[in-house]
Amino acid sequence: MAQLLVVDDDAAVLTLIRLILERAGHQVHAFSRPADALEHLHAWLPDLVVSDLTMPELSGLEFLEAARRLPGLAQIPFVFLSSRNEVKDIRLGLQAGADDYLTKPFHNHELLDMIELRLRRQREFRGEQQGPSSALTIYALGRFEVWVGRQQIDWASKKAAELLVYFLHHGPASSWEAAEALWPGRDPDRASSLFHTTLHRLRRSVGMELIESSSRRYRLSPQYHYRYDVTSYQREAQTALSAEDLEAARSVADRYGEFLPDFDSEWCEERREELVALQSSLLIHLSDLLERQQRWPEAAECLQKAISLDLLSDPAWAALERVLVAARDPRLREVSQRRPWWIPDLEL
Repeated sequence: MAQLLVVDDDAAVLTLIRLILERAGHQVHAFSRPADALEHLHAWLPDLVVSDLTMPELSGLEFLEAARRLPGLAQIPFVFLSSRNEVKDIRLGLQAGADDYLTKPFHNHELLDMIELRLRRQREFRGEQQGPSSALTIYALGRFEVWVGRQQIDWASKKAAELLVYFLHHGPASSWEAAEALWPGRDPDRASSLFHTTLHRLRRSVGMELIESSSRRYRLSPQYHYRYDVTSYQREAQTALSAEDLEAARSVADRYGEFLPDFDSEWCEERREELVALQSSLLIHLSDLLERQQRWPEAAECLQKAISLDLLSDPAWAALERVLVAARDPRLREVSQRRPWWIPDLEL
């Protein structure tokens, strides 16, 4: 949470800015008159100042000049909000000593991102920014949990959680690509607004440094160390598939769980199908290793699990038939009819 001072002579705009900033977790001191704000600044030092540019009595430029002369205010970030959007006006504000300039009207995320950037730069200037000190651990197989060090994240936004996992899988992405994955078919303006709002919630939940942006593309910051159960499962499953180590294959197969079970976006379903195919291949491979040792019941159990994941898996049904023939199991008829008798209440 930061201590912010906001000045704007328009009461409606002042109220709007205050609500946006307070909902983001900041403490806001709001003033409609620059003179009152200056008096307040004699006894209180904010982390950042937001000011309108065109105001009666005292303009934003005059307010900035007066504020910079106060003890401790010379290095405090100062940003302008103004409906004057011509290049000459923006250049004038920055040349006067402002750190940033945002034109009205603006989106909520534009204001919040600008403020977070300036606060971060100020922390870096003061030497307070140490960067992430803990690994980010994400579980998405059979459950969804995110831990920063030893602290589990309590998600206020399910879409923010999904956006994190999307970046883990997709890598760098534009706002349009992410919005199309999480909110397919939405109006572009609405989708963009949803993305930036969700992005801000993600940053607030995990850490403002989590997502970096460059050339209008967003990515997970390399400053963090990511431990992701899906990545480790995929890597170890591929290794097990190319080896003859029964116990290693069993160990990896036992770690599988449905990918993001409570999420229903199309991109999640696509990843889910990829992981199902990998787990099915691993179970068939494991059954083959067990079959070589004539461990028929265990081999059959692996194949039943594979078929439970994909009822139309021809390789799994063929392998199960072979195992049951070798074991002289009487349920060959069910296999020939593709009837998974081990799944209760299944309607075919």
